[in-house]
Amino acid sequence: MLFFLVKIRAILDIVLYFMTLIITLAVGIQTGVMVSIGVSLILVVKKVTGPTFFVIGQTNEGKYKPIFEDKWVIIIFIFKY
Repeated sequence: MLFFLVKIRAILDIVLYFMTLIITLAVGIQTGVMVSIGVSLILVVKKVTGPTFFVIGQTNEGKYKPIFEDKWVIIIFIFKY
């Protein structure tokens, strides 16, 4: 499992994994699992509650595309809640 997390570059999950392991060994199983669940919930809520946004710009042809594709003239921020 650890090799898979390294392969997909899930650094935050690796840190959570080792934090859970260390706290469980140092304090106890119940405390380690509770801390792990609490931190996981905080991370999920933080990720889910953040807005999704797209930065698009108007090209010379008048079409709107993501900024990294073409040169743009006008910048528009679109937030999705």
